[in-house]
Amino acid sequence: VRGKYTTLRLTGQRTDLPMGKVVSLALGNARIGDTSVGVWNGLYAARGVDGLISAEAFRDTDATIDFSARQIVIEDAVSFPERRRTATYVPLVLQDDLNTALAVFARFDFGNGRSGLCLIDTGRKEIAIDDVFQKGGVPSLTLQGAPQTRMNNPPVKYENLIYDCMIGNDFWQGRSFTLDVVNRALWVQQ
Repeated sequence: VRGKYTTLRLTGQRTDLPMGKVVSLALGNARIGDTSVGVWNGLYAARGVDGLISAEAFRDTDATIDFSARQIVIEDAVSFPERRRTATYVPLVLQDDLNTALAVFARFDFGNGRSGLCLIDTGRKEIAIDDVFQKGGVPSLTLQGAPQTRMNNPPVKYENLIYDCMIGNDFWQGRSFTLDVVNRALWVQQ
């Protein structure tokens, strides 16, 4: 451990993480360049998970998260052009926090003429929408620019969030997306 990183969770709760380095970090055969890690003792106790891979790990590596196949594919010079050819482009908004954390956001349509900038959080199952949108409900949820992603009557939780919403894995079931941080793009496949 060589220091700490302090941030706010989406609910506004302060999180202090001791930060350190590991000797190497790989996802399958692909090595992750930055070996910085945050240490959180509540992760295993809360979820039975040994670790989380954040978007920071894919800052220089295009990766597809395929929910149908339950796998992460590291794209290369051959696979990535083909993936882009068959996918729908959606612009990303990135929140880079001191080259330590990288949050990935995209615009979502909530129906009834309302939309929000939402955090894409594959470490969470649920779809959480800020309380301000509770009146009138969320009759549908669509990733803007990808009409094929429309969900009618999505299972959402209303919470007091510091952003508009947080899109968890319930939205991505049966889909895949490629994270292209360099080009600030999300490539979505149904």
